[in-house]
Amino acid sequence: MGFDENSLNGAPPALGEQILASLGAEPDTLVERLRAAGTRNLFAARVDAPNGPAFVKVVANTNAIHSDALAAETAFTRQVSHYSRMPVWRASGSYRAQGGVRYSWLATDWINGRRPSVPLLGADAERLAVLAAQVTPSADVVTNVSVFNLAKLAKDNFHGWKLANAQSSHLQSLGDEVLRNWAQAHLHKLMQAEEDGPALLKGSSLVHLDAGCHNAFFDERGPEYDRFIDWAPGRGPQWVTAVNVMLLEAQRRKLYDENDDATDGGLNWIVRPPNLALTLPR
Repeated sequence: MGFDENSLNGAPPALGEQILASLGAEPDTLVERLRAAGTRNLFAARVDAPNGPAFVKVVANTNAIHSDALAAETAFTRQVSHYSRMPVWRASGSYRAQGGVRYSWLATDWINGRRPSVPLLGADAERLAVLAAQVTPSADVVTNVSVFNLAKLAKDNFHGWKLANAQSSHLQSLGDEVLRNWAQAHLHKLMQAEEDGPALLKGSSLVHLDAGCHNAFFDERGPEYDRFIDWAPGRGPQWVTAVNVMLLEAQRRKLYDENDDATDGGLNWIVRPPNLALTLPR
């Protein structure tokens, strides 16, 4: 019962005591360490707290990237937790051990349920699409956390077809002859789409740029309790979250079947930037 040496993964017992006390839990409260703890976490656990089970994740400042990411996630979660479909903050804190190592932790509501099925088909696909359509907070609710501005990303980075028009050799990089011929024939339309892209991606909605099956949970109580987790927040039109669901599923299928249709690389880069980690402003 409580946090033991195994569940703490080398962290001091006082850290476990702090977490339990912050959740209003007794020292002998049931704690289950989770094996799939995530790549950034020192450990993760399920805690049977008095007001409902909580999911707890812990990082150490021995890895500054992981520590900063959890600080940003904590700030984000506290700001959005009263909106539907969002993670619910329960408690958070930090503990400095002898020797100077600081452990930071975040506790959120435990979700009794499952992730969508893979491959994403049928009823699960429809349920995930409904979830994506119902994530509706404004991006303005998030402060002091970096949020990707999709219109700016499009303006700064979506200019490959203009380059191809200026430098014909750029088209050769497409590799496939059929694709090169098609792009040459439609180059002016592609350039116009590039020109229109920033305007199409303007919006004030808070959108999830990593909204795949791996970051969604279907609650056993019903679809109205489903949630997205591990947010990579962006500012743009509300439909971007749903597009990310489709792009991620298309990418997954492409990994297992090279003949499956590829997603558009330009759109994918804009609505799913390469570095999706939550960060605090510098």
